Amino acid sequence: MPFALDVRVPLPKTLSKLEIRKAARSLMKELTIEDRELSIVLCDDETIHALNRDFRHKDKPTDVLAFALSEGEFGDLAGDLLGDVVISVDTTLRQAEEVGKTPFQELAMLLVHGTLHLLGWDHETAKKDRLMRAETDRLLLAIGIPPVAPTADPPVKSAAKAVVGPKGAAPAKGAPVAKKATASKGGTTSDRGRDATRAIATPAKKGSPAKTVAKKAAVEVEKVKKSKKKATV
Repeated sequence: MPFALDVRVPLPKTLSKLEIRKAARSLMKELTIEDRELSIVLCDDETIHALNRDFRHKDKPTDVLAFALSEGEFGDLAGDLLGDVVISVDTTLRQAEEVGKTPFQELAMLLVHGTLHLLGWDHETAKKDRLMRAETDRLLLAIGIPPVAPTADPPVKSAAKAVVGPKGAAPAKGAPVAKKATASKGGTTSDRGRDATRAIATPAKKGSPAKTVAKKAAVEVEKVKKSKKKATV
């Protein structure tokens, strides 16, 4: 089983479990990680608030947390287990409305963002942030989901990966077991939503085809890769 979808809250009509499963399956195929096991948990703000508090020491809800089972003291025992992506449906719905996206577009972006964290991606520096935005953009387009809101968003604030949680600490009751969580840093839930949204792409000009956005993303990836290669020579 490549992934498990654990829905712990009632979903609105705008979010379909069938569509979420389809997006997850397409994402894993595009990333060529179909032989790995991924857990996707859809919860409420109260649940993710507890996890954010216990593992990141931030006493507030957030939109997505990624728990990588391959990291930490017993990471070498994870085998094919990739980890858990925990998404708050409450926050997803609020953020989608704030930036003019559909709830499914926002949830898909958070799923891609969280999965990339499980694979080792982060946005601790401006260069890494550009690369991660471009890759998220590319993946969303590859699985058939428009990556940007129909209207322009406010300027993005910088985001960073956080290593959190005391060693050996146990998650809240019923939550996924993991060694650490990663998430973008923000001042408020609303700020975090803007960070995640703008972390994937710059809105294309009106009437621009999706291919143009994809091409820009690919060029950005190549630029960062070339600069990294020069730095190691």
